[in-house]
Amino acid sequence: SMKLIRIFLCSLLALSASVLSADTYGWHAAEARGDEQAVLVLCPGMNGDGAFFLHESPWMDFAKANSLGVIALAFKSKSERMYGEAREGYYWPEQGSGKALLDAVRTTYGRDLPILIYGFSGGAQFTSRFVEWAPERIIAWAAYSAQFWDSPQISEANPPGIVACGEHDGGRWYPSFSYFYQGRQQHKPWVWVSLPRTG
Repeated sequence: SMKLIRIFLCSLLALSASVLSADTYGWHAAEARGDEQAVLVLCPGMNGDGAFFLHESPWMDFAKANSLGVIALAFKSKSERMYGEAREGYYWPEQGSGKALLDAVRTTYGRDLPILIYGFSGGAQFTSRFVEWAPERIIAWAAYSAQFWDSPQISEANPPGIVACGEHDGGRWYPSFSYFYQGRQQHKPWVWVSLPRTG
């Protein structure tokens, strides 16, 4: 069936990526319906497998109501490379993960759909950088509770975004707010959301 072929292709792509770089770019997709106008990309925490997103009705109901495809990432890199001085791994889309995501969209839906993207923690790091790497593909984005951020870059294209954090997550709240504040200083159309009583 098409589903088995897609799983096989995804596994093959992930395996070939891992042989070359020790990074793996797996993903899970909601079955294509044919009416997709855009794709919702969901990015879990560091080295997480986003398959669980496809079983959460708020995401799936939102996607169906808005004619969206859904792709949940399962990208992985060596944590010591991402969090060490090397700054290497899937958090940086220019190192291969950005192309892997664009390829996943094309493979799953047969065309280059525009993207809405949400990331949590490590997924927020990938999200914020992916938006700067391919801003012309982004409709809107949200990044929730990253531990560290790059400074936002001045750009011609500035898709609307939400930077969010729980107010009880002090080690992430201040870096997240700082990233948001720097973006607003550059007149980016971003909104800050601080979730009360949330870690």
